[in-house]
Amino acid sequence: MTICQAQLGVSPHGHGPHVPYSLLYEDVYHGELGAWERARAIFLQGNALPERWQGKHGQGRQRFVILETGFGLGNNFLATWAAWRADPQRCEHLVFISIEKHPLGREDLAAVHSRHELVVGEAEGAALSQRLIDAWPTLTPGMHTLDFDEAELTGAVGNVHPTVHVTLLLALGDVKDMIPALLASVDAFYLDGFTPERNPDMWDSHWLSRLNRLAAPGATVATWTVAPAVHDALTKAGFAVERIDESGSHCERMHAKYEPRFHAAPPPGGLWPTLDAGRAHPNTNRPHAVVVGSGLAGAVSAWALCREGWRVTVLDKHAEPAQEASGNPGSLFHSIVHGEDGLHARAHRAAALQVASLASSWIKAGRLAGQCEGLLRLDASTQADEAQALLSKLSLLDDHVRFLNQAEAQAWSGAQVPSGGWLFQQGGWLAPGEFVRTLLADAHASGRLKW
Repeated sequence: MTICQAQLGVSPHGHGPHVPYSLLYEDVYHGELGAWERARAIFLQGNALPERWQGKHGQGRQRFVILETGFGLGNNFLATWAAWRADPQRCEHLVFISIEKHPLGREDLAAVHSRHELVVGEAEGAALSQRLIDAWPTLTPGMHTLDFDEAELTGAVGNVHPTVHVTLLLALGDVKDMIPALLASVDAFYLDGFTPERNPDMWDSHWLSRLNRLAAPGATVATWTVAPAVHDALTKAGFAVERIDESGSHCERMHAKYEPRFHAAPPPGGLWPTLDAGRAHPNTNRPHAVVVGSGLAGAVSAWALCREGWRVTVLDKHAEPAQEASGNPGSLFHSIVHGEDGLHARAHRAAALQVASLASSWIKAGRLAGQCEGLLRLDASTQADEAQALLSKLSLLDDHVRFLNQAEAQAWSGAQVPSGGWLFQQGGWLAPGEFVRTLLADAHASGRLKW
């Protein structure tokens, strides 16, 4: 699984210097007029949003899941996020999964979003786009979870305050690799990307015809293309497809609704939605989990489940958490470089990046002892040219990991090291016991954790 960073340029076809243009696909990301208006007209309206995430009788649903193919500049995500924020009857948790093989670097993303009068289209959008830029991950293949917590109350029962938040699951890789790897129950699909003529892999009928594997009951699809091959693939997947051609608007598009003749049972695994209780009884109607053990694994599990809206009870034979191996004075964390970059390596890397993202803010706030300013792992068996070839093969950039020769390693570390090694930029150390207690304190603050 590899990715290639997007390359921006100026369109040679007279679109103007302020219209983002892909040098790779020789096409514009959007036209002269607002990208947000396009997102609203094609994807939000095409999927009957915001009405559908409001649930029955105006009671906001617990969770609503959107899957987008082609994150691009992020305008569809930002427009959807803004619509969610503006809706007082919104769902409690908006999950936005987006696949992108050619992501922008942070600097390019910031530059293109600085022209928010064209890219974002309204005042609030500038603030939202800045939050996206601030959270933008290191560009590595695989999954990146970005949480945007709003800390807005939507009602309370006793001391229980529902957590209202948006999660962007950014899947960096080829759509044909990412779609089969996903386990999700998707309520709305945004099929976007450059034209089928310039980017045929994005519209390949092989994976489009299998979207039914991810579709929740009543799922909808919206897309700007009316290509017959896309129509046929969606029909094969069990969607009833409608072509929309507004007279005089020169705007053709397709809508579809999942109406299969047969509903297969979902595959095993994953946190499949078992209820949608709205907000009338946010504590008693939530699913309940029991976590045995209050070490690192138990604390992370409890914290993640509470953020997903579960009630959690943690059991431990000790009166305080992290009293055994997880109570060590210090612990190292770092990413991984592996020639095959298989599932285990990608999971290890994603976990290390998530720890760095979470722990760094707590360390800066003085809640946790540690540092996330880099970790050098010595490697006497690898030469610099071999390491660089491997990093190029794996699409791993310098801002994530690079190989230092012995002299560079000594200069970076300030120590007389015997060899060169891998510098993991998001690596570091932390106090695992403090990390456990901070995780559990955050989970307890949600009102959903019982010790």
